[in-house]
Amino acid sequence: MAGRLVVVVCHLVVDAVSWQVLLPDLWSAYESLAEGRAVEWEPVPVPFRAWARELAAQAGRPERVAELAAWRAVLDGPQLSLTDMPLNPVLDVGATVREVSVTVPAEVTAGLLTAVPVAFHAGVDEVLLAGLAGAVGQWAGAGELLVDVEGHGREPLSDGVQDLSRTVGWFTSSRPVRLSAGVGVSVAVVKEQVRAVPGDGLGYGLLRYVRPDTARELAGLPSAQVGFNYLGRVGTGSGYLGRVGAGSGYLGLVGAGEGFGAGTAPDAPVMHAVELLGAVRDTADGPVLELRLAHPARLMGRGGGRAHCWRRGPTSSPGWSRTSGAGQAVTRRRTSRWWRWTRRASRRSRRRFRGWWTCFPWRRFRRGCCSTPSSTRRVWTSTSSNWS
Repeated sequence: MAGRLVVVVCHLVVDAVSWQVLLPDLWSAYESLAEGRAVEWEPVPVPFRAWARELAAQAGRPERVAELAAWRAVLDGPQLSLTDMPLNPVLDVGATVREVSVTVPAEVTAGLLTAVPVAFHAGVDEVLLAGLAGAVGQWAGAGELLVDVEGHGREPLSDGVQDLSRTVGWFTSSRPVRLSAGVGVSVAVVKEQVRAVPGDGLGYGLLRYVRPDTARELAGLPSAQVGFNYLGRVGTGSGYLGRVGAGSGYLGLVGAGEGFGAGTAPDAPVMHAVELLGAVRDTADGPVLELRLAHPARLMGRGGGRAHCWRRGPTSSPGWSRTSGAGQAVTRRRTSRWWRWTRRASRRSRRRFRGWWTCFPWRRFRRGCCSTPSSTRRVWTSTSSNWS
């Protein structure tokens, strides 16, 4: 097609963040060539090879080996069963993957991206994981759940390997997290569980796949049934990744827009019984949160009800979507200041969201956010923030 250039890059050498580096570089090169100038590339402070070598070297360092006990504790223990049968690498392959998608309204998404993270000092990914824990509790009962959480992986490793702002490569990391699943589980509890992983979270991959001695031990422990990835904002339109330039001269990049099954070999074994993906897409009405659930058809059937359970987890909460006064209180267990605030928010939300109210156990949510584990006494703090 005239005016279009198709760029195909193997996923082994590029991640989503890398396009934010490649796109401006392609535009700069295009402008230079159009004007008859030589192409000049900005320097890359840390090449991917240098980062990869430093990462491999860390696998043998004592501080990484010391993380083994913590990762063993995360994996070794009971977890809820989400399927009636285990994954079968022969039967459960890419060709059998089915996908269900739901979209959260813009007015609810707005609260999820602003007030909720500020109120709980949590990231959007942690709020969605809390919704996942609540959804699992709704369809599988209360208990503990192992989740493989993907991250960008662009972590500084040493004094000489810090600035990765112009590095192109596949940095994506994955680490297991043990969550408390149950109806009405609080963001505060899930946030602490997500952040309890050792260090920067990269140690698990090093111990699981790079060191032979620790790899054998971790391979013999239970694995997560659920994979989770929050992509953040993905721009306007399906798969749109960015645009540079102005007026009639610009360079835009549009992804192919494949779903979970696409891009994977049909005979490749599925890694998890359930894969969950969250992303925020800009629309004319404002940002909307899109949630996707993928699973082998043999294990979960259609799965639509489970996807909508996840949608109803954090996002249908009237207190979360229209939080006002978030980021004001320093709270101890059921302190009067927090309790008064949540009571006022409860009354306001009941008036504004009559249709949503019955979907969310507000009283249990309020108690869960204010309660502390029986083994330890914790102080939860919430202060003003410019989080975005």
